[in-house]
Amino acid sequence: MTASLSMPWCASGVPLLLPDLSELEYAYAAQALKSGDIGPAGPFRDRFEAVWAARNGTAHAITLSSGTAALHVALAALGIGPGDEVIVPATTYVASANAVLHAGGRPVFVDVDPGTFCIDPAATAAAVTTRTRAIMPVHLFGHPCPMDELWEIAGTQNIALVADAAHAPLAGYRGSPLAAAATVTTHSFFQNKIFSCGEGGALLTNDPDLIVCATQLRAHGLGLDGQSVYHRLGYNYRLTNLACAILCAQEERADTILARHAELNRLYRQRLADYPCITVQEVRDWAQPVHWLFPVVLSNEAPAIDRVIARLRDCGIGARPFFPSLDTIPHLSAFHAERRHPLTTAHHLSERGLLLPLRATMSDCDVERVVEALVVAVR
Repeated sequence: MTASLSMPWCASGVPLLLPDLSELEYAYAAQALKSGDIGPAGPFRDRFEAVWAARNGTAHAITLSSGTAALHVALAALGIGPGDEVIVPATTYVASANAVLHAGGRPVFVDVDPGTFCIDPAATAAAVTTRTRAIMPVHLFGHPCPMDELWEIAGTQNIALVADAAHAPLAGYRGSPLAAAATVTTHSFFQNKIFSCGEGGALLTNDPDLIVCATQLRAHGLGLDGQSVYHRLGYNYRLTNLACAILCAQEERADTILARHAELNRLYRQRLADYPCITVQEVRDWAQPVHWLFPVVLSNEAPAIDRVIARLRDCGIGARPFFPSLDTIPHLSAFHAERRHPLTTAHHLSERGLLLPLRATMSDCDVERVVEALVVAVR
């Protein structure tokens, strides 16, 4: 829109995604480099895994090469394989379903809550069969799923909860760490996540048998004693000590980073409250979310999402649509054709959902710029 192009702040712009790095990350990375410990073992890895488990209220945490690898290992360690079904919300990144396929299972897609965008417990209950081995709560955009309701479904049927918390590191559930609310929880440290080392992941659990199996699976099946004894077929999913050096710095700065995210989230909500054509993610009273980007849903009266994104980008504002509903992705569509549960909300969100910039390095002025540009773009 020509009017928005003349705004004085457009020249500098507000990118959607940038990692938040400080001098501490540089110092720890340099320390790892100077020591020569840049491979898949070392003091920074041991240090981060210990502190990350403590931070998240779990007995165990291991690092892996990506969040997808963490999900794959979690499912494999639970014995998910051919014939096993895993219930997955249709609104999530494709990696959630891909991990099920990598483990040999079959994803079953269910709809999501229209307010929180997280998995719908009623839809989940309707999708359970005798073949269901796991449910995958995805804490989308940092908001926790209703874990108590999901445990009511899973607990009596020997079904595991494998939580994808790529967007929700250090979130809380009913006043306790969210990561401890599932059988196993995974995190992502990709470059666009709240905490990042460029690429990486973590697996967290209180189950001692699961962590032994997962630790073996990430390193070609190698035993925990460091001897060359291979206990099972495994993968090369190890994260380097160099990457963990960056994560150690990110963890030390975590409270500051999350506090700034919360401030920006509040500012967005205040500034958008008077625009009925723009709906924000609801927050349940039992949830203590963290905030990965800022999700909004545009009314049907607003222009198409791709048009809004183009207008924002003309102003130097980064934006992207919500994830496509998983049943619309070619290599996944056949799984939904077999078990056709209604996905009305997921389809609506994929058509009308928009993700706006939110990162700790943004200023209040940056939020004002994004909101002003969005208001113009949706006219």
